[in-house]
Amino acid sequence: MIDVVIPAHEKDIDTLELAIEKTIENVNDIGEVYVISRDKMTNKARWIPENSFSFSLGDVASIIGTNRRTSWYYAMLLKMLAPVEIPNVSDKIVIMESDTLLLKPTSFIEEGNISLHSVSYDSNPPNNSYCEHITKLLPDFKFENDFSGIVHHAVAQRDIIENMIEKVESLYKMPFWKACLEITLQEYRTNLHHVSTGEGCGKMADYEILFHYPNFYFKDRVRIRPLKQIMAYKGNLGVSGFLRHTMDGKPFPSRTNLWGNKVIIPEKIQKSFKFNCIRKAMRQIGEITSDLGWDMITFQGHTRVERDLYTKSLQDSLERRLKKVEDL
Repeated sequence: MIDVVIPAHEKDIDTLELAIEKTIENVNDIGEVYVISRDKMTNKARWIPENSFSFSLGDVASIIGTNRRTSWYYAMLLKMLAPVEIPNVSDKIVIMESDTLLLKPTSFIEEGNISLHSVSYDSNPPNNSYCEHITKLLPDFKFENDFSGIVHHAVAQRDIIENMIEKVESLYKMPFWKACLEITLQEYRTNLHHVSTGEGCGKMADYEILFHYPNFYFKDRVRIRPLKQIMAYKGNLGVSGFLRHTMDGKPFPSRTNLWGNKVIIPEKIQKSFKFNCIRKAMRQIGEITSDLGWDMITFQGHTRVERDLYTKSLQDSLERRLKKVEDL
């Protein structure tokens, strides 16, 4: 059996339960579904409180400061350490984003404990800061391919994660999560103009680590099996109050993992969209894209609402969460 772990934040309330539903429906050989969050957000999965982990949001902020990367990096570390910190979780897990719908029955592990990894062209190893972070963290590491592992989900096996943690902690003489953060504070060849953690391009990507680590150190335990993924749906949602992306009056192309930017749903169908709630819209759009041959679709928060409002809501949430910890 394979368990599924979904990290969630209050911003994910519109997508979380639909993501869980599609996960239960379409992950082959599924066991339990776990949701990691500060407060309980659903009854459709087992809740794992954030404070049950061995590090906190405050710990992350104490190293990199309070900025737009703080919550992001915290969530990354929760995902990477879930296989060893969640009690009784399976030794094989799929980490899934709370805004991502799995549209068709899909296997993630095949006989021989071989992980099946989807890929994208999101980055260009080794010429970006996400990949430079890996080479800084693990000096003997080499990239085995030119793909990116950033595909809004990852397959992780406990023994491989334990090996990675042991390797990093032996090298740096500190907890894995702390070493990952300390590396982001260094200067980067690929990020010359934005040295500070909170500015410019990010300097750590959990999905790159979870993909590239086993591809180098455990070659016989991985296989690249691309899914057909809509990484960021930017078409019409058909719901009042949500963004409607257009380009010269035409539907805006969505971002995909291997097929570039393209209009997924024909313009005539998009123009007919009129839903009374965002969940119904995402469910219907997911069904349409599935019929069109896609395996996954992601409805990112900043593609549904104005980016500035979205960013401000995340910053306000971060400040509230940190203040709540200080008040305890």
